[in-house]
Amino acid sequence: MSVLLEMKKLLYTVSFLGLTATTQIGGVVYILSHWLAKKHSARSSRPLRTYLALYFSALYLISTYLVVPPLAAFFGRVPVAHSSQIAPHTHLTVLLNPNYVGPGLNE
Repeated sequence: MSVLLEMKKLLYTVSFLGLTATTQIGGVVYILSHWLAKKHSARSSRPLRTYLALYFSALYLISTYLVVPPLAAFFGRVPVAHSSQIAPHTHLTVLLNPNYVGPGLNE
């Protein structure tokens, strides 16, 4: 294998692990968006990274607002109850999906 191919694999692995560690769903969304981007960039003159950015953004937002809430409920998690003591500092905190806890922690 060439060094370039090995470096690409390393970059994809580090991207997957970093996104999974920070966002919990980002790694899976990255793999899916990379597959879709490769599929569509082969038929287009636009570069792969353009499609990757578009697909990742769209799939991540869809996952955050439409997929994660039912999955969290299925696994017995509820959204964090915002109060005077507990509230997200920024909207980015909500987008990164750490806002689901067990029901006992909301009391």
